[in-house]
Amino acid sequence: MGSETDNTSTGGEMNHVQDCRPNKIQAVHRCCRILQHIPGCYDDNCTWTGCHKMKRVVTHYRQCRTNRQDQSCKICRQLILLSVYHAKQCQSGSCEVVFCRHIKRKIQQNSRLARRNIVVQ
Repeated sequence: MGSETDNTSTGGEMNHVQDCRPNKIQAVHRCCRILQHIPGCYDDNCTWTGCHKMKRVVTHYRQCRTNRQDQSCKICRQLILLSVYHAKQCQSGSCEVVFCRHIKRKIQQNSRLARRNIVVQ
């Protein structure tokens, strides 16, 4: 007999996926909080969990040649996806999170273009 997280039981695989979802969502929210923290953090010995690592990820993005050539760098893609997730929820007009203002501008441009296409059709 399988437990809820036992993948060998009937439906166990689905239960396992559902059990992981809240953890992934929590991880994304935690990363977003760190992403919001780092623009104002100049402390090399910051005690925020993940601060130093996120700073390294942003530095990596700025120096990554792979991403500029074919956008196949997993680290860079994850940073961009996290930034998009943040930007879609951000209400600040002067947000300092990496890419936030740029992404919000793109989202606004795309929504204006979509509305024009609807009106034209």
